[in-house]
Amino acid sequence: MRADKLNELLKKPAGVDWEELFLGDIVSDMDMDYLNQCRDLPALAFEDYEHRKTWQALKSTTTYEEVMDVGIKYLCKGSSGIKYFTARQNVYLQALAVMGFDKVDKWKETLPKKFKKGPGVEALEARRLNLSAPPPRPEPVLLCAGVPVATRGDITAILAPAKSGKSALCGAIIAAAVVSGEGITTPADCLGIVAGARPTNGIVLLFDTEQSEADQFDLAQRAARRAGVPVLPDWVLPYNLVGAAPGEIRAMITAKLAGLKAEGVPVWFVVIDGIADLCDDPNDLSESQELVREVHGHAREAACPIIAVIHRNEGKDADASARGHLGKQLARKAAFNLTLEKDSSEVTVVFSTKNRGAPILKKNAPRWAYSDEAKMHVSVASKEEVQEHREKAKAFADAEAVWDHVWGNALNPETNPVCKTSEILNALGLIHDIGPSAAEDRKQAMVDCKVIKSNGVRGQWEMVPPSPV
Repeated sequence: MRADKLNELLKKPAGVDWEELFLGDIVSDMDMDYLNQCRDLPALAFEDYEHRKTWQALKSTTTYEEVMDVGIKYLCKGSSGIKYFTARQNVYLQALAVMGFDKVDKWKETLPKKFKKGPGVEALEARRLNLSAPPPRPEPVLLCAGVPVATRGDITAILAPAKSGKSALCGAIIAAAVVSGEGITTPADCLGIVAGARPTNGIVLLFDTEQSEADQFDLAQRAARRAGVPVLPDWVLPYNLVGAAPGEIRAMITAKLAGLKAEGVPVWFVVIDGIADLCDDPNDLSESQELVREVHGHAREAACPIIAVIHRNEGKDADASARGHLGKQLARKAAFNLTLEKDSSEVTVVFSTKNRGAPILKKNAPRWAYSDEAKMHVSVASKEEVQEHREKAKAFADAEAVWDHVWGNALNPETNPVCKTSEILNALGLIHDIGPSAAEDRKQAMVDCKVIKSNGVRGQWEMVPPSPV
């Protein structure tokens, strides 16, 4: 490139490297549109070999990432690039036009103007993640089976078929909050739910769009009884929205949350029992997306979790997914998804394999069933707990039989006599008429179930007394 002639024509001081001006500007913008407009520029336009190679590499790129990769390599070449970023991109093209390159005038006319920050960019920059200052980890607001299922600013979805105990779960969530918020130390059956610490003056909102006022009143009474209090505290605010139009319900919820924020009242968490009633058609994709976006916005604005209950698809051929586009969108955006299932014995299990974090596996998930005696749902043992109890009972029976076989009439449980490994294996073989391998398995089961333990001497074992019930 004849820099002397360009300098003369453009009346610029000598020493300006137009090739670097141009390349530096391309690389600094990383603008694919701008690059595409200039692709017809031949590599021979550059006298400098390194500039020519850079331009050939840029012309072969097809994605933003490739442009960025070339740009990084270019910026690493000595003085190239970075000190020229403030130059206007049309300076070099004007020079090229003087030299007579084809299409330069067209390129120059269509060149994008320098980008200026607008409101959208400022809003985006405000949301930029600061990697040098890790944000605080949200403390779980609610746990189920010891696993976090609700955190501030997030949605928790509860997926339940009709009459599966979802109202019981909502009541248990309220009860767990009361137990924590009121500092109750008496054991309470909250169906596997535990609440974290209540914020100072924090309130709980319960919006019910499905049950009658009488049924919702009964739910509140059962929640109070479950928590061990005569009535729910005044910081639990239940609202019955049955019969209101979707737009009216959404407007009321929005107004309530906005009013509490204006008053400086923190919201601990929100329960919406029947979120499908907040839209006209849960099978309308656009409406469903807008509703879930709005609910998620409320959760973030109020810095609280919103627990949304939705029915599962019904019918003989229906799958186990949530209802319509609303259910699918809710499941995608929810940080936690709790699923309720009721088996043939009328036992409901709550589990989750779609959590942002640890799952709640069905085999050891909380279970409950309605109790005529308690007049409400109560927890029942999980399959895992039942199996563990059976295995421990079997191992303890084996241990008792072995110690009785070895010690006979001389057995005195108070002295906690020991048995040798050989004595245990021999006794198990005789008692059950089994071989050495099976006897070893039964002996190991006694160790695993913690019904026998080493007394500190190699090969000697003592029984572990059963824990008081």
